[in-house]
Amino acid sequence: MDILPALDIASGLALTHRNADGREGAAGVDPIRIAREFIDCGARWIHLVDIDAAFGRGNNAEVLGNLIAQVQRWSARNPCHIEWSGGVRCGEDIESALSAGADRVNLASQALVDLDEVASLIAHFGERLNICIDVEDGRIRPRACEGDVGDVWSVCERLERAGARRYIVTEKKRDGALMGPPVELLRDLRARTRADLVASGGIRHLDDIRTLTREGYIEGAIVGKALYVGSLSLAQALEISQSVC
Repeated sequence: MDILPALDIASGLALTHRNADGREGAAGVDPIRIAREFIDCGARWIHLVDIDAAFGRGNNAEVLGNLIAQVQRWSARNPCHIEWSGGVRCGEDIESALSAGADRVNLASQALVDLDEVASLIAHFGERLNICIDVEDGRIRPRACEGDVGDVWSVCERLERAGARRYIVTEKKRDGALMGPPVELLRDLRARTRADLVASGGIRHLDDIRTLTREGYIEGAIVGKALYVGSLSLAQALEISQSVC
C-alpha cells in the first residue's frame, strides 16, 4: 500500500494545520522544506493540495509547479510522484496540472454534478485521473459548497460504467478529525467497484496504517494531520505499509 503524505498549500505556504474552511490554523512554512523532509523519509508519492483553489480563493499553481520541478530534481534516481488536488473541476484544470508535472490529478467532487462530462474526462485522461468521493450520510457532498450531487452508490454506478480507474475516498466527518479511516465505507466500495481505492482522512496513528494495509485491497492512504501533530511517523508508516501481511 502506498503512503501519500499530504502537503497543503495556501498563500504560497505549507499549512501544518488547517481549519474546516481551509484557512490557516498555524503559521505556514516553506513547502519545499516539507517536501524535502517527505522525500528524505522515503516517500514515493506526495499528495499536493492547492487549498486556495479548493475554496475558491485564487490558486497557487505557480508555487505548486515550482515545487514539482524541485521534487523531480531531488528524486531523479528514485522518483517521488505527485498527486495534484484542490479545485480541479474541468478538463482545462486537469491539463494545467499535468503540464506542471503532476503524475495524477484528483477531480473535485463538485465536478460530479455533470456525470456525462466526467465520463468524457475519464475516457480522455484514463489512469492519470482520480475521482474524489466525499461522503456524508450516504450522499456525495462536495467540500466548500452547499448541497450534494446524489446518492453515493448511484453516482459510483455511473462512474463505474464510465471506467473510473481510482477513487479518493473521504468520509467528511473524519477529515482532519483524527477519528480513524473510513474502513466500512471502503469495504462497501470494494464490494461494488473495480476501481482502485485510496483512503483519505481520519488516520491517527500507526495502527490505522496496519488496519488499512491488512485490508489487502487498498491501493494507498493519504496522511495529513497525524504527521503534523506528531502522532504518526512517516518513515514508520512507510515501513509498515510494505511489511504488514
